[in-house]
Amino acid sequence: MHNYVSQWQEKEFRNYLQHILEDVVVSCIKLFENYVFMVQNEIQDMHWFSFHITIMVHITYRRNKDFDLIEHESKILKDIHYYISNENEHDTFFVQHVFKLQLGCL
Repeated sequence: MHNYVSQWQEKEFRNYLQHILEDVVVSCIKLFENYVFMVQNEIQDMHWFSFHITIMVHITYRRNKDFDLIEHESKILKDIHYYISNENEHDTFFVQHVFKLQLGCL
């Protein structure tokens, strides 16, 4: 059931992107909290080393206003932004800060 639903959602999302209006921005956000770095081939002193961060991935899709079929440009523009924080508390202020930064990029 899960595979069916996820495939249906992907199909619907791709269909929606193909018919996106000119003044619409589709925003997809994923927040990874307490992401842990692991060192490959770590030495003995690093055995107890622990480093946690928060990664917020913000992907936006929008219509390319300069789309030209002859130039074979993409009809849809995709921007990916990564925001990384090493704060232990992940509150709404971090998310609001990221949204303000993202608005400046639009």
